[in-house]
Amino acid sequence: MKDQYKQDKRSRSSDSGIIDSGTLYTLSEFQKRSGLGKWAIRSMRRHGMIVRRVGGRAFILGADFEAFLRSQSGQDQGL
Repeated sequence: MKDQYKQDKRSRSSDSGIIDSGTLYTLSEFQKRSGLGKWAIRSMRRHGMIVRRVGGRAFILGADFEAFLRSQSGQDQGL
């Protein structure tokens, strides 16, 4: 049982920092994986990043985040 817990913990920590373009993330999961705070995400939304809302919950598609980063490359937007 302890070995299973250790293995699960390792697999979860290996996913942190990875944003997959084909995955839809809840806002909280996106924040955990990206390491960005709520104010940084709000700023990105004001600068054009797409956040999808369904049933009162917010989601970010990994491909939308990648597209946003590409659109901002070479532009210092204060993010």
